Amino acid sequence: MGLHRLHRLFLTALVVALSTAGAALGGESPAAHPELDHAGSGLARRHLGPERASRPAGLPGLDVSSWQGNVDWAMVAANGGRFAFVKATESTTYVNPYFTQQYVGAYQVGLVRGAYHFALPDRSTGAAQADFFADHGGAWSADNQTLPGALDIEYNPYGPTCYGLSQSAMAAWVASFAGEYNTRTGRWPVVYTTTNWWQQCTGNYAGLGATSPLWIACWCESVGQLPAGWSTYTFWQWSNQPVDFPGDQDVFNGSHDQVLALANNGPPPPPAPTPPPPLPPPPPPPPPPPPPPPAFVCRVPRVVHLRLATARVRIRRAHCSLGRVRRVHSKRLGKVLAQKPSAGKRRPRRARVSLVVGRR
Repeated sequence: MGLHRLHRLFLTALVVALSTAGAALGGESPAAHPELDHAGSGLARRHLGPERASRPAGLPGLDVSSWQGNVDWAMVAANGGRFAFVKATESTTYVNPYFTQQYVGAYQVGLVRGAYHFALPDRSTGAAQADFFADHGGAWSADNQTLPGALDIEYNPYGPTCYGLSQSAMAAWVASFAGEYNTRTGRWPVVYTTTNWWQQCTGNYAGLGATSPLWIACWCESVGQLPAGWSTYTFWQWSNQPVDFPGDQDVFNGSHDQVLALANNGPPPPPAPTPPPPLPPPPPPPPPPPPPPPAFVCRVPRVVHLRLATARVRIRRAHCSLGRVRRVHSKRLGKVLAQKPSAGKRRPRRARVSLVVGRR
């Protein structure tokens, strides 16, 4: 466990102890400590599982409060930060004293930034806190770098988990905040919460899923089940440790163009056009024409010593033709005594082969 987390846990335990003691002595409201309240401070008191050590997929970002003081935004940008949320207000009584340095500083280095409000639903109405937030840094501006403001609604740092409100009353309070913020700014607020708190304290109210982007807090390997009304998250706070940047670590569930579209209140950019299918391979070249049939030539056969009839057949089969037959007196009656041309010679087709044949 790092020194940063130990320090946080020590201060959190001290705050809880002082709050409990204050409530025990005369029933007075516990001492306020807005400088210690930030997105996830309630979750920090309940999270006992292992911390996620590496950033999940998504566009990297962070959220900060007065806890971090002045932030080195140039270093954040150099390390790959692309967006930031900055605590602006709490209830209707607190404004982050570092808000200007943090909010303007993020803008100056090119980050898309947004403000967030730490809600205390038992102190005043949702509409009243939305107005206070909009008047003290939470308003939206169409400058290509400002996200809609976020409502941080989570575990009560001063008493009962659900601030003493029933589930229906809490759902109405959240809806009131969102509606008033929309009236003031033209945007629906981002909602920061945990699934556990939302189910326990609003009865899993589904009324904001169609309008408000979800910023889910879960320092785990997977966000798991989401609150009712949302099928996916827009932002994920995946750690409260300064893994990559100061403050808490977040990712945006999309591309840089898509977070700009959210900032600009426009539709997300169309998906990249599907590349055309590859052209079919060219047809194979036609096979070469078959070689012409061999030109039959007369290859003169050897017919000496054969009878004339047999010699005639041999000559014809060799694509030659029988030429002059001269007969001479010989004891080898009817047999070929000589031939011209001689055997093995090549001559044009049907060339004549002359013979000398014996006779009486």
